Amino acid sequence: MRWIARCVLALVPVLASPLAAQHSGFGKTEAGIPFDPLQAPPAPLEPEFPERRLIPEHPVRPGVPPRFTARAPRPGLPVLQYLRGDTSQPANTAPALASTPSRSWEGVVDTNFSPGDPDLAAGPEDVLAVVNSLIVRHNKSGQITHSTTLNQWFSAFLPRLCPFGVRNCLLFDPMISYDQIHGRFLIVAVSLDFVSLRSHWLLSASRGATYSSGWTNWVMNAAINAGTPTPIFIDYPKMGYDSQAIYLTGNAFNYGSQYLYSKLRVIPKTQVYGLNPTTELTFWETWGLRNRNGVEASTLYPPRLRGRTAADYSSYYIVNTLDDSNFLTLWKVINPTGPNPTLQQIQIDGLLFYSKPPRVPQMQWPVPLDIGDSGVQKAILRDGHLYVTFNASFSDEPITVTYVRVDTRSQRLLAQTRWTGGNFFYPAFDVPASLNPLAHFPNILPVGSNTRHGQLVPLAFLGVKDGEVPYFDDRWGDYFGGAIDPQDGGLWVYGSFAKLFGGFSRWGTWAAYYPPVTTQRFEDVPPDHIFFNSINITSQWGVSTPCGTSSTRFCPEDTLTRGVMAELVIRGLMDENFAFPSAPYFSDVPSAHPRFKYVQKLRELGLTSGCAPNLYCVDDPVTRGQAAVFLIRAKMRPLFGDAFAFPSTPYFSDVPPEHTFFRFIQKLRELGVTTGCAEGLFCADAPLTRGQAARFLERAFLN
Repeated sequence: MRWIARCVLALVPVLASPLAAQHSGFGKTEAGIPFDPLQAPPAPLEPEFPERRLIPEHPVRPGVPPRFTARAPRPGLPVLQYLRGDTSQPANTAPALASTPSRSWEGVVDTNFSPGDPDLAAGPEDVLAVVNSLIVRHNKSGQITHSTTLNQWFSAFLPRLCPFGVRNCLLFDPMISYDQIHGRFLIVAVSLDFVSLRSHWLLSASRGATYSSGWTNWVMNAAINAGTPTPIFIDYPKMGYDSQAIYLTGNAFNYGSQYLYSKLRVIPKTQVYGLNPTTELTFWETWGLRNRNGVEASTLYPPRLRGRTAADYSSYYIVNTLDDSNFLTLWKVINPTGPNPTLQQIQIDGLLFYSKPPRVPQMQWPVPLDIGDSGVQKAILRDGHLYVTFNASFSDEPITVTYVRVDTRSQRLLAQTRWTGGNFFYPAFDVPASLNPLAHFPNILPVGSNTRHGQLVPLAFLGVKDGEVPYFDDRWGDYFGGAIDPQDGGLWVYGSFAKLFGGFSRWGTWAAYYPPVTTQRFEDVPPDHIFFNSINITSQWGVSTPCGTSSTRFCPEDTLTRGVMAELVIRGLMDENFAFPSAPYFSDVPSAHPRFKYVQKLRELGLTSGCAPNLYCVDDPVTRGQAAVFLIRAKMRPLFGDAFAFPSTPYFSDVPPEHTFFRFIQKLRELGVTTGCAEGLFCADAPLTRGQAARFLERAFLN
């Protein structure tokens, strides 16, 4: 298939050339189409096509050889080595994740697509995995309950995606994410028809926080730049999000396989997640970005935004790397959903010089593996810090993975590390809230590898699943998956290993879950306390504080006042550097009140109207029902007001549909922020304790 694809593409004249400068404009999708995977016929967990389908390669700069050559790895165990950074920043080594997974299972086995490109996302109830070319739903014990091919998932669009039939067309490179800010799953993929030469972005969004909530699908013509048709196709799709928008990126090639530029499309969340999501989506897009040295940017990567979303440092940045360089380039996105979005370029210097990795030698097989270039593999934004990881080559470590942490506020490099002691590629990466803010990176950093103690071994998912047989191919993939669990806060990972399947050496996949680990901070919250991790996490991020004048006690069973709840909600959304109205909204919260600025901000944001005309009742106990209103409004109101979707069937017998807080409590349960106070009960009128509040805040804002 790859040889056929190259021949078809080579017959088309090169009609485009690299752009000299940035271009931008607006465009739109076709109308969205609802899709219910529960009604789709189940896809067999076996090859969809009898012949092997090779996914097109996507070299960024074809013909540019690696600077450093492969060599025998250093002997010894894999070690994470510190390279560069700000030595004034202390590196707290307290672990953020358990050293061994608490859950681990085999996933999808070779689908006859090569490579597999595994990715996954975890929601409150589901673990969804994607490979080429399958979407699979697991429960959190690892049982597969549903599987659907990409062709089935986007079947309503196949006539326009693949007008000459699916055997002349590929739907491939799926990536999946759970947007924990607003509680939606997102899938992006691309399609390429080899006869009509049509290329599309494919986007799917769930209509709630679960797999079974229903989905909406859209397709976007990838060969239109702000309304102007261009002879290009898109490959290597990526997807990220912040509190306002969904960001899609891809690399554009002409049909002579010449790399042209990287594209960015920005889609407002209000359209994708709105109550009527089947309309056309409008987007802003830009292309032709260049680094400061004049080289075109490639493989732009849109991060996932985690942590507090409304802090003054929660700006959004697109990031890219460049082979043979010692810097990263960031593009700060300004006014992403407004009439005139712009990008501000920022160069982060000081990295150890890196290059494109060479091909990886294989055990008992003469053909080396192609693992692509040094493009960004994963990027996470959390509380003013950008965490970036990618395959890299150094003179003394030619095949490895490096990790970079950038302070976006000061625009400086904080740390760069790498794996040493083997060949490493495809990081499965995310940043849990259990990571101490002073630590550089999480202690669990799974990657692909084919070495142990300096010797070649079958391709493995390092620390998760050993390889079983030599791998008789020349490509291993493009990425592995990593995601934070929105409830428990641990790390899910998903990657490939070499597996004997059907008498051939193929790829298998493996999933694992590493629970969060925290250090005890309060004498009255021992490790066996039900809210131990939540209290430690909210405390270390400055959201919650000790009780009274003691610095060593948390008082988890004490109840909260409405004034303290205002403080906690605002701290969950933003840091302390926020403006607030100086004229008091409420007569019982004067400007001299210790909670004044928090109550003022809560009212300014529309998260409360008080308890009575001109009153906030600042010293009254806050109930669990009132807490649900505060939390859900804090998450949903900036985007939707109070017009957010919620399940209509009651979760709790004591919160019927006519209950004043029904929609807020339903949404709180749907998002996994609460499971109730007892079986089938929420206890809406019960006072909220400090321990319960910590759990709510961690799940609502920090995970």
